[in-house]
This record gives sequence, structure tokens and C-alpha cells, in this order.
Amino acid sequence: MKLKDIEKKIMNELYRNSSQTQIEIANSNNIGMTRQTIAKYIKRLDKSGFYNYISFTNPNLAGLRSFFLEIKTNPQEPEIVNKLKLKQDITTIDGIIGTTSLIVKGVTQNNSEFHKLLNTVDSVISASIFQHYHIIDCLSVFKIAGKEVTIQKGENN
Repeated sequence: MKLKDIEKKIMNELYRNSSQTQIEIANSNNIGMTRQTIAKYIKRLDKSGFYNYISFTNPNLAGLRSFFLEIKTNPQEPEIVNKLKLKQDITTIDGIIGTTSLIVKGVTQNNSEFHKLLNTVDSVISASIFQHYHIIDCLSVFKIAGKEVTIQKGENN
């Protein structure tokens, strides 16, 4: 399915502020349509998979541990991605160009969960040809999906 120009405008409005009502989107300068028309387009975007509803938790306030993994792998080994996709603590897996092939982002409840996840990653990577990854531990998260998040007092900025 190819997006129509109006659908792109609606998506941009939702990305800018996902908590807008359909009336607010309809009345925005970029759109200028009825609420019912906006509802129809959002329903179409939702059914086609272009738009989805997700929530973001501020990991700084919830006491969660955020991390990134840089994984050097081979595009001929899709089983690494397939196994990592099954882990609930992993929130994002992106293929990139450069010395690292994958960037994996995740959030765990505590150090114990983090170590369990690392054991899983170790077993997945050790079964691959490259057997190489780096861990990047986040000190603070400043922004999620375009929204600034609150930093706990006493955290390093």
C-alpha cells in the first residue's frame, strides 16, 4: 500500500503529538478536514500496519536499566535477529552499515534480568561465526520517540 499525501500529513501530525484528538488533527493548519475523515484515514493506517499504538515508559523514573548492544554479524545469519526478536526485554533491533551490523536496544527491570539477557545473547552470539558484540550501558535516557523524558534528581547529565 502506498501512502496518500493526506495520510502522510496525518502521520506527521500524530508523530509530532500522538495524544492529539481527531478534532485537533482535523483543525490543524496542515490538514483542514472533518473529524470523521481523519478517523477514516487513521483506521485505514492502523489496519494496513502503518500506524500502531504503543506506550513509552520513562526508564529513569521507573528505575529500569537501558542498554545497547553493538553486534558484528553476517547478513547470512538471520537466526541471530530471529532469536533476539523473541526476547521481551529487547525493544529495538536495527541493521546498520559499518563495522557493526546490528544495534540492539533493550530495557530490563534490574541487574538480575540484565544478566539473564546477557547470558541469552552470549549463547546466541557464541553459536554464530563472528562471536563479537559490545555492551553500551545507558546512564540516562533523555528522549524517547521525540519526547523528552524526566531525569531523576542526582543522575549525571
